Amino acid sequence: MEEKTVHKMAHREKRTWSVGSLFWGLLFVLLGGLLLADNLNWLEVHWENVWMLWPIIIIAIGLSIMSIKNIAWKIITLVLAVTAVVLVGYAVLGDNVAPVKVDNYTVAQAVDNKDIARADVIIKAGASKINIDAKDQAEIVNANLESNNSKLDEQSSVSGSTQTVELTMATLNRWWFGSNAKNNLDISLGTKLPTDFSMDFGAADAYIDLSQAKVENITIKTGASSTTLKIGDKVDQVAADIESGVSSIVIRVPSGSGVKLNISNGLTSKHLADLEDRGGDMYESPNYDTATKKIDITAKIGVASFTVERY
Repeated sequence: MEEKTVHKMAHREKRTWSVGSLFWGLLFVLLGGLLLADNLNWLEVHWENVWMLWPIIIIAIGLSIMSIKNIAWKIITLVLAVTAVVLVGYAVLGDNVAPVKVDNYTVAQAVDNKDIARADVIIKAGASKINIDAKDQAEIVNANLESNNSKLDEQSSVSGSTQTVELTMATLNRWWFGSNAKNNLDISLGTKLPTDFSMDFGAADAYIDLSQAKVENITIKTGASSTTLKIGDKVDQVAADIESGVSSIVIRVPSGSGVKLNISNGLTSKHLADLEDRGGDMYESPNYDTATKKIDITAKIGVASFTVERY
């Protein structure tokens, strides 16, 4: 009996240790420590970044089922396990451990040649604070992005007498920032050329003042955002196409312009100034037929607050 007990103890001492168990142990100790630090306000922990590391779960499962006897492979696997745990910690801590300075990216796109008679401005942006206006300037567009995790790319092309300028906010490989990402995008449009304006952006706080621009067509697609759009009367007819998800949208229109609105919506709170219900999701201002300046708005809205204001 005593001999069997000694044999079992010797067998346990020789048993291969589990790198997978070590991984899970380290991971739970790390997460528990971070939860405690977050609750005590010692650190700002960005849990939203963890989902981007889901492939680590597959690595952990693989480590758990591996039976490793060779010492070299044990060391390699141990390094992988520790690296994975450190990566999780790096992600949830964000720029607590990896502060990166804010950079400025500037674009100034001039008119390509004297034959250009129209401009088409296309903007693609991510999560950011956006401010857009129009100025009496030589350039079709001036833009500045102040950011610690994105850069501003620009492309320009000419087709006939129309020059198209596309600005894209490209995310850099700094995914660990989470809520500490800083993106401030400022854009000014020129006022000399008739312009079509198109913008596609995600979670953002956007103020778009096109009241001084000769904008004839406006297209805005946005996700979860707070957006204010100010439309002017520099042209006789403006067509605005708005598509949004979970948003708060305010559209400001001149007091003398005739306004027609076609809105298809989900759960939307509507405040529509002097627009009257014409039935079939159509709303129209009393002066629409007689006004010399007209604004036609088409809106596809999800869960949102939608407001039309006069100024």
